[in-house]
Amino acid sequence: MDIKRVRLLVVMDGSEASERALRYVTRVVGGRRNFRVCLMHALPPVPPALLEFGGEQRPGEEESSEEALRRRQRQWVAEAKRQARPALDRALGILRKAGLAPGRLAAKFLDPPIRGRMVEEILSQARARRCRGIVIGRESMSWLREFVDGDLAQELVRAAKGFTVWVVE
Repeated sequence: MDIKRVRLLVVMDGSEASERALRYVTRVVGGRRNFRVCLMHALPPVPPALLEFGGEQRPGEEESSEEALRRRQRQWVAEAKRQARPALDRALGILRKAGLAPGRLAAKFLDPPIRGRMVEEILSQARARRCRGIVIGRESMSWLREFVDGDLAQELVRAAKGFTVWVVE
C-alpha cells in the first residue's frame, strides 16, 4: 500500500454514529498530508408515496402523471440535500480544523438509492474516487433488531473486497 496517497470515503447520514466516525477520522488522519478524505452524505430513502403511482385509466394521462411524479421526486431530493447541507459543511469544517487542507477534501451527496442497494452505491463511489478505505459509523443494536432491520456496516464489511473498512461504534 502506497502510504503517500491514502484516500478515505467517510459515509455520513447526520446520525450520532456518523459523527463518531467523523471524530475518529479527525483523530487518526488530522494534520497528515498523505490522506485525502471524501465525505459522502447518504440521503434517506425517498418516501414510498413518491416511488410510484397507481396508473391512469387513460394512456395520455399516465405519461403526464409519471412526469409529475418524477418532478416531485426531484423536489424531494433537492429539499433533502438542502436540509443536509449544513451538516456536510460542518463536517468539512471539522476536518479542515483538524489540519486537512481543503484541496485534500471532497464532499458529495449520495442520492437515495434503490431499496437494498446502498452497499453497492457506497462501493461504486469508493471505486470511482479510488479510495482504499471506507469509514462508517454504526449504532449498537440487539441481535433481534439487527436480524430484522439488517446492519449496513456489516453488509459493507462482507461486500467490500479490496477495501479496508473502518466500522466505528
